[in-house]
Amino acid sequence: MKKALQIFMCIIFILTAFSGVAGAAEPVKVLIDDEGITFDVAPVIREGRTLVPVRKIVESMGGEVTWNEASRTVTVIKGDDNVVLVIDSNLARVNETDVVMDVPAAIIDGRTLIPLRFVSENLDAVVTWDAVTRTISIKTPVNIDEEAYALLAASMEKNKDIKKLKMDMEGEMEVSVSGMTGPESMKMGFVGNMKMDTEAPAFAFTGTMSTEPALLGQEMEVEYIFKDNVYYIKDPIAGTWMKMEMDPEEAEVYTQLIQQSSSLAIDYTAFLDAAKEIGAFREVSFAGEKVINGVQTTGVTFEINGLKLGKLVDMILTDVYGEAAAGDEVLNEVLNDETLNEMLNDAIKAITINKLSYTYWIGDRNNIYYGSDCEMKMGINLGAALGSMTMEGDITTTISDINKTQVITVPKEAEAAVDIMSGLDSLE
Repeated sequence: MKKALQIFMCIIFILTAFSGVAGAAEPVKVLIDDEGITFDVAPVIREGRTLVPVRKIVESMGGEVTWNEASRTVTVIKGDDNVVLVIDSNLARVNETDVVMDVPAAIIDGRTLIPLRFVSENLDAVVTWDAVTRTISIKTPVNIDEEAYALLAASMEKNKDIKKLKMDMEGEMEVSVSGMTGPESMKMGFVGNMKMDTEAPAFAFTGTMSTEPALLGQEMEVEYIFKDNVYYIKDPIAGTWMKMEMDPEEAEVYTQLIQQSSSLAIDYTAFLDAAKEIGAFREVSFAGEKVINGVQTTGVTFEINGLKLGKLVDMILTDVYGEAAAGDEVLNEVLNDETLNEMLNDAIKAITINKLSYTYWIGDRNNIYYGSDCEMKMGINLGAALGSMTMEGDITTTISDINKTQVITVPKEAEAAVDIMSGLDSLE
């Protein structure tokens, strides 16, 4: 009897020990707005608090992070909220008020980790913990002004009536690359104008681009044209033209996609409602007033939740182009092409959107938007051999000559250029 009891206790001890090991090895999972987040450094639990890599968690919530090496401080900004943490210090500063934390931020394996609950809740997010699945769920705040939302929907519906226009554009972009040869970062600026005719379809862009550090020590002229299913691209260095001609099937699909983008068949009100339903918007709000080309406009800002990119693209393909193309054999074949869909899914997985915000400047009398401001920051995983790229910047556009004839001509030297695709075919 005594020996049997000893054997039983040994079994209990072994089962308990292995149960403890399994529990300790089970990683902590983090969900933000119901989307799983992965880290290059695993979350760490200290004194009952979970610490996570700061940049990944904050940017996934739509915030920004800055680091001060001299003071060893990390600053987190989201909207009007500002949180400053000092490495290895329990004292933080939240919106100019000193606050004591249970556990400080720390540097582990070369990454700055912050207390997840403390920072998230001070960015107005709601944090919950599921002990059974060891899952932390974060719900970020959503701010949708219904009046601004209704104006945005009305404007997108109204802008479907625009078939021809002129668009002036300017912007700045900073591109940072890791894991590749060449400069680690480059700033680019561009200014130009585009003429568009979606009924043709045809468009032409002319402008200049500057870089820092400078390429060839000068600004580069940029010019490209699309007309009669042919792309014409001017080499900014040599000044010569190249062209690429679409094959007939590709041209047919492209024409239909362009024309259906402004087609009355697309119900943008339903589209926006569906986007809101999947949580694609972090914010829709008014942004003041501005006069553009003599037109009084009201600004409506909407910010996209980058974590919903995959669902948003899937919804666009299904609900926008899919329904609009119902009964169209050629377009449906393209939309359901497994290879193309696999490539699209791979591209979506490689892109991380940390910031994507638009402000549409909408005419007070006719609901047409006459300009837009875009702020964006995104990361692109180029693969193990190439590394990653970060793009951050802003683009401003203004629209004029609405539904007026747009003269789009192709220079004779461009028409005579060698077709790039035919040149490649001859090499095979």
